[in-house]
Amino acid sequence: MLRDPATYASSLVGLPKAQKDLTKAEVGHNLKIISDFLEIMLVDGFSGKDQKSLATVSKNVKPELLKFVMEETHKAHTDVGVSLTVKTYVAHFDRTPHVVSIPTSELMKFSNILLQHESKLRISEDDPVAELCRRIGPWEKALIEQIERPENDKVHNFVMKSRFLLSEAGMTICGSSDCPVPPRMSATASLSDKNMVIKTYVADSQHRLLESLLQEVGSLEAANFHELKLELDAMVAEMMNKTPPPYTLIHNITEGLKSVKEMINNETDLSDTLQSMADTVANRSKHRTYLELLKEGLASIQEAQLQHAKDLKQAEWELCQAISASMSLSLPKTLKEVAQKEGIELKLVEASRHVQRIQEFGRTELTGCSFSPEK
Repeated sequence: MLRDPATYASSLVGLPKAQKDLTKAEVGHNLKIISDFLEIMLVDGFSGKDQKSLATVSKNVKPELLKFVMEETHKAHTDVGVSLTVKTYVAHFDRTPHVVSIPTSELMKFSNILLQHESKLRISEDDPVAELCRRIGPWEKALIEQIERPENDKVHNFVMKSRFLLSEAGMTICGSSDCPVPPRMSATASLSDKNMVIKTYVADSQHRLLESLLQEVGSLEAANFHELKLELDAMVAEMMNKTPPPYTLIHNITEGLKSVKEMINNETDLSDTLQSMADTVANRSKHRTYLELLKEGLASIQEAQLQHAKDLKQAEWELCQAISASMSLSLPKTLKEVAQKEGIELKLVEASRHVQRIQEFGRTELTGCSFSPEK
């Protein structure tokens, strides 16, 4: 992106102001210098006495930059997953039909692609998409080229079943696509997973005791488990001489010492243990970010739910008005006055007179009949 600012900092990507800045010579020069630095930094290419200061800066910048990239990448992935889940629920409160329009030629190509990669896309023995593609069969290249002509390529409109929970048994997050789908369309879902929409975090309790202990005692100087045991023993002895002794902390350290002794007996590597603890903390942080994003999305779902309730009331009122008007076919007084002034005979006027003459069903509310707008 830094190498090609004309493409990635232009009106083509919605950055018209940045495009104006590119006309300044110093901006282009600075972007080139930064690009050169980042490329050399990634391969640890700074060498020589004249680049000693750059090598020092690189050692400090590289870990932080990589950490930032990893965090942003995970956040973007989490955002997409949560957004899909939230929008799927919001769609169920939207009574407006959603239509996707696709040309015939594109459908034929898409069908061929699905058929060609059936073994990779199949989620089960009775995969409905695979079965449908087999029944359709492959499309010949010559036929596709013929259909691609403007006079032959028709557009097909598909009404999407965005409110599938009204007819499906439930919803789950597919382990393969990471998308919210009905359980029957998931490659990894079982019958018990039909309502597994929110991801749960399973805590790794293997080093939880040691992790909690390290948080309580603060910084330590031990470089291995043997030194850690000696340092914790000395810490307990020192605490016992205090008045009064902090018995709760002493108890926690004693329990932690049991875990340390077990690791010594099992010849557990300290670096592996610390890495495992770091991974556990990172996973908890990721799940916390996921839950925070999900909490924000719940507000959108609740808003859509309230709007849906209002829309239903409005639809019910309009239907009541329509039924009431249909029983007499009478027109508003203002409309009839304007028509009379313009010398126009409205069609419903005669129909309304006819209804008044025959008084069909007494033109009252029909007993036993009910109505309900689409829910």
